[in-house]
Amino acid sequence: MKASSANVEYNNQADSYSSMAILQLARTYMEIPTFMQLAGNIKGKSCLDFACGSGFYSRMLSRLGAKYLLGVDISSKMVDIAKSYPNPLDSDIEYICSDLFNFKTDKRFDLVTGIYLLHYMQNQEVLREVIKAAYDNLDSKGSFISFNISPNINQQKGYYEKYQVDFEFPDIVKDGTEFKFTLKIYPDKPLLFTCYYWSKEVIEDAFHFAGFKSIEWISPKVSSYGKIVLGHEYWQPMIDNPWCLFIKAQKE
Repeated sequence: MKASSANVEYNNQADSYSSMAILQLARTYMEIPTFMQLAGNIKGKSCLDFACGSGFYSRMLSRLGAKYLLGVDISSKMVDIAKSYPNPLDSDIEYICSDLFNFKTDKRFDLVTGIYLLHYMQNQEVLREVIKAAYDNLDSKGSFISFNISPNINQQKGYYEKYQVDFEFPDIVKDGTEFKFTLKIYPDKPLLFTCYYWSKEVIEDAFHFAGFKSIEWISPKVSSYGKIVLGHEYWQPMIDNPWCLFIKAQKE
């Protein structure tokens, strides 16, 4: 991935983001349970975590039994935070700071993940090449799971505010349009990030360009515990129009 505002923004807000992101209710009760279901049984498998950030999902995958995990992020400060956490018992995790654009290793992985990844790609070339990098680093029967801002996101300001996030879109939105994403765990300490809109058609084209044959879009589901804690009414707007969607793609 070529240099982008995401690198600067995450470096400048690394400590705050790594401590706040885990407190987001939709992550706890929707994103994580759905991700675990999609990942399935990874015991003994190898995983490559693109945009690993502070290593949250890297450590989770290791606890679920992955035999080897490589976390990669463009932000040096986020990687430093990831390295500061103790690895789960008997785990083999490495973290490196690297551009994801044309990223290659001499290993092939059973699973590549990219959580909060594609909406930071600032042009179609970079979008294609990062997805191609995921494809190239997969084993022949591997899968790529990514979680990104939905092409069908409700662009009305404030719609997702009770879920601790907000968005600011310009009047006209098309592929490549820049918009702002704000994480509002603490209202007096908002974290602001620059993102780029990509339609379903352009994203799927990028997956096909990379070589993926099977592409599935999945809405995050509210866990049973999440419904008990906050009630169905609280979650209904997010169920109707989730701000992020999973993509699961198979190499073959």
